[in-house]
Amino acid sequence: MTETGKNFVILEGRKTEVTNDEILSKYNTNNYNPVCGYLVKIADNLSAFIESSQAIKNGCESPELQAARYSISKIMSANYWVNSM
Repeated sequence: MTETGKNFVILEGRKTEVTNDEILSKYNTNNYNPVCGYLVKIADNLSAFIESSQAIKNGCESPELQAARYSISKIMSANYWVNSM
C-alpha cells in the first residue's frame, strides 16, 4: 500500500516520491510504475461512499453508517477536483 496522498514512481529499482506534475510530464509510463496517491485517495473515498450508500439502500440504516456516508460526501465535495467536473 502507498502512504495516503503521496505519489511514487520506481527509479533505478527504488520507490521515489514525486509530484503530480512530474508523474504527468516525466513518468507517465508503465516503465516507472507510477502511483498517484491523490487519485488513489479519491477512488478509496468514492468506493466507501458507494458501499455505504448501497448498504443503506439495502436496509442497513445504522446511525454510524449514515454518519459515515455524510462525512465521506462532505470530504469529497470539499476537497476534490471531481466536484468541478
